[in-house]
Amino acid sequence: MKKLLSLSMCILLCTMCSIAQKYKFRFFTNESDVTILLDGTPHGKTNGEGYYSLKTEFNEVTPKHTITLSKPGHEDKVYQYDTKPEERLTNIVWGMKNKRYRMKEKVKRSFDLAKVRYDIDPSEKVFSFVGKDLYWNSIFVDGKLMNPASSTPIKIYEKNIIDELKICGFESEEDNDDEGSMFDDAEDETSAEKKADIAIGAIVKDIKMKADLSYYRKLINLSVKMDVEWQFYDNVSKKLIKKMSTSEEITMPDLTSDFAIGVNMAFAENFAAALKDTSLIDAIKSSDSNAEKDYKEEVLKKYTLSKTKVKKFESYGKMVKDVNPAVVTLIGSQGHGSAFLINNEGYILTNYHVVKGNKGLKAKFQMGFELPVKLLNYDEKADLALLKVQGSGYKALPIATKEYEVGNEVIAIGTPETTSLSNTVTKGIISGKREAKNGIEYIQTDVSISPGNSGGPLINKKGLVVGIVSLKLVGIGTDGIAFAIPISVALEKLNITLN
Repeated sequence: MKKLLSLSMCILLCTMCSIAQKYKFRFFTNESDVTILLDGTPHGKTNGEGYYSLKTEFNEVTPKHTITLSKPGHEDKVYQYDTKPEERLTNIVWGMKNKRYRMKEKVKRSFDLAKVRYDIDPSEKVFSFVGKDLYWNSIFVDGKLMNPASSTPIKIYEKNIIDELKICGFESEEDNDDEGSMFDDAEDETSAEKKADIAIGAIVKDIKMKADLSYYRKLINLSVKMDVEWQFYDNVSKKLIKKMSTSEEITMPDLTSDFAIGVNMAFAENFAAALKDTSLIDAIKSSDSNAEKDYKEEVLKKYTLSKTKVKKFESYGKMVKDVNPAVVTLIGSQGHGSAFLINNEGYILTNYHVVKGNKGLKAKFQMGFELPVKLLNYDEKADLALLKVQGSGYKALPIATKEYEVGNEVIAIGTPETTSLSNTVTKGIISGKREAKNGIEYIQTDVSISPGNSGGPLINKKGLVVGIVSLKLVGIGTDGIAFAIPISVALEKLNITLN
């Protein structure tokens, strides 16, 4: 009997010893079907709620373990346990990240997060859970209620940008080991705004957050969806090289969900999505980091301008007489061209080739007075430029909102050949639509134009601008064919919104 009791005690102790060696891992993610690998071997998958439980041993045979969370399209997460965990139960919470784009080779470039702007209505509801709604003008940031339009720290966003750029394969030109060296000091205008190869602007268009409440009245499963418009400006070529939009969502499935962390994670996820565009990567790689830089903040701006009111005219002649004063002649060191005002606050549209290198540029109005102009924005590839003269109350042209049709009557107003012929009016029709190598579908017209007409308006019979006169075909059998850039293309390329 004693021998049997001893044997039973021995078996019980061995069983307890074996149980004591069991360690449990519980996984909580924001994704279902996440494969859990134990030492490289698939062990199971998370369920529809992103949960999975794993038990394993740490003993002389297996003194350490590697646990990997994997799902196609996402970054793997690896947990290395070289010794036994301190606790028998380990909770692992992982907000899964989408897979990042990685270049094959490292590229040295400097970057500056030049501007983060919010285009969100202050009264818009951005967060909702049981018994509580938050609006944009009173949102949690760093645990405090504040106005994010003025208080969200840009430095946190900078850290996100640095991390994502390094994952992609970009390196600082000066110190690859210094985490902050990829950005110049934002407070030093002589360095930050002139040394960075690429300036980055972000317009946050929308933020939506939602969360659940735990049994203990704490936030869980906080998700943040953010829509961002990105603008990448090449300080070397002095032009906007890419404008794009992203819309990404992240989820934080833990019991300590933090608003500020969630917003910054969503910002990082959106920037990572932007870096997947290979045309953007190619544009950044092609910039010359050794060239002289000249930061131009205006290009990163969005221009919201008031519309010019549409009038009704009793006759064609009265329409022409009314719109003519809104057309100006641009005169500079390299000659002249045409342009026109799009609102009464002095904003002017023209071709970029009219202003490029044309020093001392002035706008000469029909009444004879001249005013200096400032270049605000341009797109060299599309041959478009936005200018401004000081003051307000100017005569301006209304913009056509409907698409033009072949056969519509149109007039061109401009300054052909010589400045003595300013505000010359010629008439014709829209004779076709032609797509060019730069991807723009031009308006083809038989309106008579000459050198100097470039940048002037193409106007329909209602007095609305439908296009910007751009070029003329010259050669055998091509006389009388001219082209204009659709006004809708000009507004889009120059980041202009009319309201």
